[in-house]
Amino acid sequence: MILNEKKQMLIGKRRSKSLAGYWEFPGGKVEKNEEVKQALKREVTEEIGAEAAIGPMVVPAYTYQYEFGNVKLHFYFAQLKDKMISPKIYEEYAWLSFSQLASKKWLPANQKVLNGLNQWDLNKVEFNE
Repeated sequence: MILNEKKQMLIGKRRSKSLAGYWEFPGGKVEKNEEVKQALKREVTEEIGAEAAIGPMVVPAYTYQYEFGNVKLHFYFAQLKDKMISPKIYEEYAWLSFSQLASKKWLPANQKVLNGLNQWDLNKVEFNE
């Protein structure tokens, strides 16, 4: 979950792959022999074109069951080290405040993290990198 200096979160609208038209937080799959935080850094670079510092875990990891299979989800706060971004995989993207997130059509698997966000004071999230 990428936060900017205004405590807005970067979200992207999926295009022509499965679940097109739904909004999600940038991220992706952990590759074999890769740590979760390493995967997040790599995926942010691949999807957003920027490097990220990783912060705390947003909610404990969980598994969501879709019709096509299970996905294990890990959500961490992240902060971009670069000011310029070039999202590569999304139909569109937006920076939204917490209160604006409910206005979007979210992936079903993201509902748990959206609910967990209300337990955070985004002004107190720290990045140690």
